[in-house]
Amino acid sequence: MIVQPEDIIFEKPRGFLVLDGANGAGKTTLMHKLVEHLRRQSLPVLATREPGSTKLGQTLRKILLESEPDTVAPLTEVFLFAADRHNHVQKIIQPALARREMVISDRYYYSTAAFQGYDRMLDLHAVSTINSLAINGCLPDLLILLDLDPEEGLRRTKLRAESEGKDGFESESIDFHHRLRQGFIELARTCAEPVWVVDAEQTPDSIWRQILPIIERWSAAFQEVQRNCGEAP
Repeated sequence: MIVQPEDIIFEKPRGFLVLDGANGAGKTTLMHKLVEHLRRQSLPVLATREPGSTKLGQTLRKILLESEPDTVAPLTEVFLFAADRHNHVQKIIQPALARREMVISDRYYYSTAAFQGYDRMLDLHAVSTINSLAINGCLPDLLILLDLDPEEGLRRTKLRAESEGKDGFESESIDFHHRLRQGFIELARTCAEPVWVVDAEQTPDSIWRQILPIIERWSAAFQEVQRNCGEAP
């Protein structure tokens, strides 16, 4: 469900936050800022991403993001992403949360639902079922969805590709990227967990100033939960 900043309430947060959205929206830059900020407060925080945070994921990432268009069947993509995601949850996210660490993930199941469900136009119920099995109830306290005009996203990713290499999904048509954006917004409206849609046309500094008060509230609520857990008999 889409929420406004003033309506976001963190009741017993587990410490799990997700950043998602189209390529070029600034997720990775924002995550680095978040992690640096929280660590300056001596908070335990783990930065992770999908796909590729486990050894299995690194192999799958190469297959999924470096393959030429139309070489991997759409439903195969879903299963491969789900395999990476399940391993990610089981081996990275859940153990970190059990250690009372905060976890920030660059992408999560929302990307598969948007890319393969809405964009590849697969059966949405089937994609949702596969995603549900993969995450096994591990939902974030908040999804920050960075929303960006597709043309601007492609311009940014083209510049990035010159130094970092190309992502296979960036070779898709502009119609693909417009459907992707609409898919993310539809997911934001219909998912059970709170989603804050942030305008990613802004500069990184402007986005940071906008989200910082929410992050402060999230971290304060998380610390309060941890204190209460420590005081429990």
